[in-house]
Amino acid sequence: MDWASIIVGMLIGHLILMTSALLIATQLKGDRLVSWRHRFGGTFVILLLLLFPHLALLHFSANQVSAHLGFSSFKTLRDASEAGVFNPTEWEEKKAVVALEEEERARRHELQNQRMAVSRMAALEQRAEECRADPKCFSEKVWSAAQAACSQLVESRAVYGFRWETNFFEDKFSHVSWLDQSDGRVAISGTKARLENQYGAWGKAEYTCSYNVHSNEAYSASVQIVDSGS
Repeated sequence: MDWASIIVGMLIGHLILMTSALLIATQLKGDRLVSWRHRFGGTFVILLLLLFPHLALLHFSANQVSAHLGFSSFKTLRDASEAGVFNPTEWEEKKAVVALEEEERARRHELQNQRMAVSRMAALEQRAEECRADPKCFSEKVWSAAQAACSQLVESRAVYGFRWETNFFEDKFSHVSWLDQSDGRVAISGTKARLENQYGAWGKAEYTCSYNVHSNEAYSASVQIVDSGS
């Protein structure tokens, strides 16, 4: 199909649509017995019936024009035109270049993500190593469990009376130190309690508890009066 036939086909389609609309308008003008609503509805239906084949003809004509220019479809022609390319060979070359550029960008993005992941992992390992060197940081994840277990064990070591001088939200233990870093054993201690002696006198208590961070177990404790006059 050459250019002349394509243009003639498009002109014929336009002419058919315009002629049909004109005939409908003329018929409705002379028919005064039909209501306005019926006239409008009939006109709308007829225009739709005429519009669909006209649109199909336009679509066919557009694809024929695209094929004549060497493009696979009208969409391909439109994409090439928007990119300022009107030669199908140049368009295929440009698409290949764009695909390579996108592939390279994706590769760089993946490498960047990998480097960021390695950097985050190194930072986490460094913080973990620093935490292992600090007994309080190392035991912080089980601090509540350690205090609960050690509090009961310290109380059980009191021969006479024992009472805490802390509120519900306050830590009973304030110091932590390593006993054996390789085994995860720490010692936690404090002085926030009162201890009664055999004479019924109360004094400030000092207490220590040994706790295994790995097994979450308090296995040793001691308590004694350090100031009987306070």
